Amino acid sequence: MKKSNNSILCLINARGGSKGVPGKNIKLLNGKPLIGWSVDVARQSRLIKKIVVSTDSEEIARVATQYGAVAPFIRPAELATDAAKQIDVVTHALKFLESMGERYDYVCVLQPTCPLRSVGDVDGALELLISSGADSVITVTDVGGRHPRTLYKLHEGDNKLAPYVESSKRGVVRQDFETLYWRTGSVYAMKRDVVIKGSLYGEDTRGYKVPEERAFNIDTPFDFELTEAWLKFKTQ
Repeated sequence: MKKSNNSILCLINARGGSKGVPGKNIKLLNGKPLIGWSVDVARQSRLIKKIVVSTDSEEIARVATQYGAVAPFIRPAELATDAAKQIDVVTHALKFLESMGERYDYVCVLQPTCPLRSVGDVDGALELLISSGADSVITVTDVGGRHPRTLYKLHEGDNKLAPYVESSKRGVVRQDFETLYWRTGSVYAMKRDVVIKGSLYGEDTRGYKVPEERAFNIDTPFDFELTEAWLKFKTQ
């Protein structure tokens, strides 16, 4: 098996069975297939050694390889369902590559549904992972106006609201909210050994902050249209 020297694998998981946006991973976003955005940013990285796409779709594999990734296997059907867990998909890819004599110290997962990340986000998260010695690093952004203190549970029978987090009945002032972050999904960086043991995060997870404008995550047709509109606005 090859020796490693802080070698980093980029893994892009892209199954073919999207329900919210059919054919999402190869649907054109501003003229480029969605998966192409993730492959392109990975190719710009100073740290990533190899870009692998894990997919159950021959068509997705073909498009991804056109942009510079490799698709050395077709993902087993049991790992391409709605119920399949990301840890199992990542572990499968690592074990496959290791069976071919390739071993990596770190794995960086780029979800194709997050096309607006920058190469600085990718390399910044990886540099934090390596320099800190953490088990994992994930990108986060400020929750902004969608703070837990503004959330409610809705009783479906009579539409009665109950606060998700108890707060003053006199109302709250946003300036008094503690700063909280939500996981963007755009970059997951982990030690290989942590993943092999069955965890995406391990015991020590760090957050790499990114601005909201690079934290778009496409799950619905509206998300897709909003992302495309933002891209067009930015290039005007």
